[in-house]
Amino acid sequence: MPHKKLPAAKKRSPHDDLPSSVGLVKAVRDELRAEIRTASTEVKTELKGEMGSLRSELGVVDTSLKAEIGALRGELGAVDTSLKAEMGSLKGELGKVQTELKTEIGSVKSELYGLRGSIHRVEVLMEEQRNEDRIVMDGLKTLFDRQSRIEEDFKALARSRPTL
Repeated sequence: MPHKKLPAAKKRSPHDDLPSSVGLVKAVRDELRAEIRTASTEVKTELKGEMGSLRSELGVVDTSLKAEIGALRGELGAVDTSLKAEMGSLKGELGKVQTELKTEIGSVKSELYGLRGSIHRVEVLMEEQRNEDRIVMDGLKTLFDRQSRIEEDFKALARSRPTL
């Protein structure tokens, strides 16, 4: 430790002139040194004890944490395995549903093709019926025209004939 500079000289006190013996100063100095060594030894011993106690507590905590981490890893592994199994099961179910949907879509498509064919057949039948209806309508028109002419001929004949 570097030497500290002594503070500037203070004002002298009346006790500064009192005689003290070198032996007394040495005895006080030795006594103070012994007390400092004892206190230092006690503090060092106490600190070593506290450090040992803390190290042992940390060891217990460390061991406890390692055990808990190991247990958590085991639990996470079990959860991971469980989730993987559940995902595999869901994939299988999804595959079944997908197959069923494809089958159902194929069935609907075939029904739609059948409906298209039926619609085309109905269209053809309607066209044929329209053509036949046109022929019948032409025949009916001719018949009604003839009937109208005959009725007019009868009316004309009735007017020209004297009444009896």
